[in-house]
Amino acid sequence: MIRPILFFLLSIVSLKMMSQPSSRAFEWEYLPPLPDAVGFAGAYSGVSNGALIVAGGANFPHNAGPWGKAPKTWYDDIYVLESPTSTWKKASKLPQAMGYGLSITTPNGIFCVGGANAKQHFKEAFYIEWTHGQLRFTPLPPLPSPLAYASGALIDNKVYVAGGTHAPSDTITTQQFWEFDLQKKQWNALPSLPNHGRMLAVAGAQKGTFFLFSGVKLSNNPATSQPTRTYLNDAWRFEPKTHQWKSLASLPHAVAAAPSPAFSGPNSELMIFGGDDGVNAHRVLELKEKHPGFRKEVLAYHTNTNTWRIVDTIPSADSNPKSEAAVTTPLVIWHHKVVIPTGEISPGIRSPQIKVGVPLSK
Repeated sequence: MIRPILFFLLSIVSLKMMSQPSSRAFEWEYLPPLPDAVGFAGAYSGVSNGALIVAGGANFPHNAGPWGKAPKTWYDDIYVLESPTSTWKKASKLPQAMGYGLSITTPNGIFCVGGANAKQHFKEAFYIEWTHGQLRFTPLPPLPSPLAYASGALIDNKVYVAGGTHAPSDTITTQQFWEFDLQKKQWNALPSLPNHGRMLAVAGAQKGTFFLFSGVKLSNNPATSQPTRTYLNDAWRFEPKTHQWKSLASLPHAVAAAPSPAFSGPNSELMIFGGDDGVNAHRVLELKEKHPGFRKEVLAYHTNTNTWRIVDTIPSADSNPKSEAAVTTPLVIWHHKVVIPTGEISPGIRSPQIKVGVPLSK
């Protein structure tokens, strides 16, 4: 009888240790908030010639949420912050009001592909560059089909694009996996995503390997003709040299829509900031209740030991009413710091805050 009790007590201790970071991994700061009272989800973000850029996205005006009288609104505005001590300026516009595409900082500019508005998904790809105080757009070969809510990462002058959906009416997520060669400027189809099609996953890159974490699987519900969401906690790695997928240790919980790509930190770890575990999704979709917000843990995956640990916690709302953990926003590296620009802090509610994580070790 003693052994089962001892095992139970050890399990509680283990779970408690997993729920608390052993030490802090980041010092947290804020950049000037985006000059919009609400903020945006699904904006394109990145760095070009030293400037931080946030473009497009969507919100519910007045932060009324999905049940307010104002419908979801899409934007084409582009904001530029030339240095951490400067002020945001509005410069030029996207080709159309759009959001929820993929944006990746590259040596050639911010690589943007796909996206959506209320009526359609897009397949166009382009660079955004900040040059001599002006924005410049360079069109690139489009994807073979429209795509939004995908995730991706840059490895050796190639952008890898995983999952997503092809149209607003889709009830199934795609398993398609693409590679865009920045030098040859061409798309190549790669082996399909394993296990499930997915959207809102977190991508990552380290040591020439592509990683894919969590996300949401859509499946058709015949009774309602509406998609059913399944929150995933599986993890995978893709070797570009062999074109092989390999299963990894599962995450402690889903981290859907967490800022992506993951931060490649010290000690061979990929770090994921918050995310949606899906536990409270029914409150919004079924009960029309207030959502408590998304997870605040910073999870680290060790690529050598195939293990997970909590390394930090995103600042809570106690010190700042709009500092909750944000989802549906890219993760950007600027001045060697992790930048999480604007985003969604609970379903339908955005924040203009720009969080900055300063790594405490290199």
